[in-house]
Amino acid sequence: MGNWNPKQSAEESEFVLNKLHEALERTGKDVITMGWGEFYNLTHNDLRFFSASMRDRVLAHARGGNVLIAFGSSTVLVAKDNNFAEYDK
Repeated sequence: MGNWNPKQSAEESEFVLNKLHEALERTGKDVITMGWGEFYNLTHNDLRFFSASMRDRVLAHARGGNVLIAFGSSTVLVAKDNNFAEYDK
């Protein structure tokens, strides 16, 4: 697998996060879900699995942004981090 490169790792996680932001914007929705196959295609991830360390890096990178990400066993959920629900005051 080669040596771990922090700069490359940060660039990869930023790339994944940008692709997820683009998917949200393209759909115009506040929340999207996708299967892992769709996720791999969207992020051009040629790995057969999304490693736990890469997941952690993407989540850490997302903390300062305006997106929430949940990695499930069969789906990936991406949501805008704002209150888009309507409620009575």
